[in-house]
Amino acid sequence: MIHGYGMTEAGVITNTGFQNRTGSVGKSIGVDVGIMAPNRGLLPCTMQGEIVLRGEAVMNGYLDDPEASRAAFHNGWFRTGDLGWLTPDGELFLTGRLREMINRGGQKVLPQEIDSVLVEHPSVEQTVAFGIPHPALGEDIAAAVVLRQGAAATENELRSYLAARVGPAKLPSRIFFVDEIPVNATGKASRRQLSKLFASTPQDAPPVPESARPNPVGDLLEQRIASIWSRVLGVPIPLDKHQSFFGLGGDSLALTQMVTILGAEIGVDARRLASPRFLSAPTIGTLREAILEHRTIGIPPPRRAGVSAVVLQEHGTGPPFLCFPGATLDASYLGPLARLVGDGQPFVVLRDTTWDTDAAADAFEDLVSRFVDYIRSTQPQPLGPIGGHCFGGILAFECACRLEALGCAVPAVVLFDTATPGYPKPLRHWIQYVKWAPRFASTLRPKTVFDAGRDVIAHVRYLSNKSSQSRSAGESVAESAPVAEPTTRASLWAVEAAIMHGYVPRPFGGSVINFIAAEEPVSTRVLEDAKLGWRDFARGGFESHRVPGSHDSMFSEQHVTQLANLLRGMLSGRSHKA
Repeated sequence: MIHGYGMTEAGVITNTGFQNRTGSVGKSIGVDVGIMAPNRGLLPCTMQGEIVLRGEAVMNGYLDDPEASRAAFHNGWFRTGDLGWLTPDGELFLTGRLREMINRGGQKVLPQEIDSVLVEHPSVEQTVAFGIPHPALGEDIAAAVVLRQGAAATENELRSYLAARVGPAKLPSRIFFVDEIPVNATGKASRRQLSKLFASTPQDAPPVPESARPNPVGDLLEQRIASIWSRVLGVPIPLDKHQSFFGLGGDSLALTQMVTILGAEIGVDARRLASPRFLSAPTIGTLREAILEHRTIGIPPPRRAGVSAVVLQEHGTGPPFLCFPGATLDASYLGPLARLVGDGQPFVVLRDTTWDTDAAADAFEDLVSRFVDYIRSTQPQPLGPIGGHCFGGILAFECACRLEALGCAVPAVVLFDTATPGYPKPLRHWIQYVKWAPRFASTLRPKTVFDAGRDVIAHVRYLSNKSSQSRSAGESVAESAPVAEPTTRASLWAVEAAIMHGYVPRPFGGSVINFIAAEEPVSTRVLEDAKLGWRDFARGGFESHRVPGSHDSMFSEQHVTQLANLLRGMLSGRSHKA
């Protein structure tokens, strides 16, 4: 069978010929094919975006509709509205339709991803996932299912099947059984009609009548769970312990709230309660069993004053990647990175909660001690890599050194655009210029002299400015030491900047990897900048990687893909070695 891709506006665009690669629709047979980002820039190979076309076979515009024609083109590229990605050799893979993407509380989900998994269930003949309105999330996910003739399946059974194969963010809140899937004029399944048909159903689930409650909530633990469900979902009690959380109107946002309250009030590790086991049978009875099991084997970590652990990704078999955010930043900006690293890698953000209290100016020593105590008490051995962004990188490095001294070896410290305190050392680098000059001169070529000379001048200016900045920074820190405890974001940043200025790194037995933002202005072609100074302290080896974006935007949806791919490979390699 030959697969292909085409549309009225451009005719036949690609086909696979007789070399069929699973999932591919082949290579272009004439037109130029590109992948466009939301900011209208073209993306490199392997990155997903909107498929755009250019060439003689592409239409010039829509007849008598100049407005639609203007919207359909950008810089000569026709915007197809389809999503996909290209391999380096030009093979095209389709992943969905731009207009069908579901925005579930900021999490972008392609319904085709759910379709492709759920249709593999032996009882399912046809299935279509779609978005439905939600008052808090904006959109939630539902799915319509047509069962095979003579087959039987329950909503919990299908949700269990999905939960074992997709992350919680892609799990439908409701699954509806239908006799047939509505189609549009061209015979394709209509997600839009399904959205209208079931728009109000998940929020309007009727309470179970008293006569239909054969299994009322029994012991004290079940009563406490039912009380929490009642508060989160706004449903009356008593509840049936076999009633579905999602059937009562629950969704992913309510699920997060519920397990967080359980963790605080009952003292269990909330990360393990939103597991595939509970998601497959989301009842009070199942949740009670999970709580008792975790309590029995001692999994729940003790709570630590001043430490907040935000779980951005809970699935995976290896040790979690512990990450410290940048100064005054919350965990949410690391969400795209955690999502793209993948469902197989647990990702936890550690924050200090005292910065917003009267104890904001706690000594760096106490700050590190709290985190080290938390990691030793809660994390499974052996530990995985620890990472941090900006000031968080300093915390990660120092925690790794302390843990190593206490016998809890950390294989690697992953830094995200973190400068080495005290670097570059001006005197050291002036000496390096003298030593390095003969080797540098021997590598010059006529076409590179100008660029190299400009780079040297930039470094001379940089080192001169750095020297004066270091003197002025030292004076300002000394003068401002007795200032009152900070209460604003600016003053919090000043405290952390002072800590970074005074911190002296020491040798670390593991390796250090620093991901450096490519848009930062300091050149590294002639002399190493401050972000490469970590090689002096990494006894297990040092790596640096340039990744797209600036100091902060490297974590944005626009730039984070390359960073996530590199981090995923590094983490999987470390886990394999461990």
